[in-house]
Amino acid sequence: MAQRRKCWSFSAGKRPHTVGVCEFYPGSNLYVRAWDSVAKDYRYRSLGHRDRRRATALAHRAADQLRRGKRDIFEQRLTLERLFRLYRRHRTPRKEEPSQKNDLRAMELWLRILGVRRDPHNISDDLLEDFVDMRQSGEIDSRGNPVPPDKQRQVSIRTVETDLRWLHAVLRWASRWKAGEEFLLETNPLSGFEFPHELNPRRPIMTRDRFERLRAVSDYVEMEVG
Repeated sequence: MAQRRKCWSFSAGKRPHTVGVCEFYPGSNLYVRAWDSVAKDYRYRSLGHRDRRRATALAHRAADQLRRGKRDIFEQRLTLERLFRLYRRHRTPRKEEPSQKNDLRAMELWLRILGVRRDPHNISDDLLEDFVDMRQSGEIDSRGNPVPPDKQRQVSIRTVETDLRWLHAVLRWASRWKAGEEFLLETNPLSGFEFPHELNPRRPIMTRDRFERLRAVSDYVEMEVG
């Protein structure tokens, strides 16, 4: 008879500042657990991923925050909306006007696609691949609004790539920007994502007839090298 697999768990810190991370069942997303001194009970929050190394680092950091007097490690959870608000305040004003307008458009697009309450750490490849399909097919416009079937027009993969690279740049900024004593993001979730690109970019091609006419006069053309 096969042995039942145990759920993984880890705890950091000493009571009453202990913070734990755990599975609810084998293979589930991980949760963070901490004692609520007001409710006199444990509170849980999903981390939205199964990366044990990240979860362990978070437990150590959160336990240290509680030890130093932070009352609630669950407050001010980073959402995509909050991240974009900080980016708009600190980074967008440093750009030229066209880039500032593009920032606002791209924020509107990604908030519609990923959701305002999305944990930026929880942006997975499958979500991005769905976006690629919808945007390239014309199902959504440049602001993430749905397009009626009779008005859908396919867009270039380069356009899709541009929106993805904008999001990558914002998340990279967040992984290097400190809010207080910590970086906004532990890691950039788009690191390692394979961006779509044109396999065979179109280049001008000279016709055979034009080539023959050019070759016929090439002996009479002097090339000046300065």
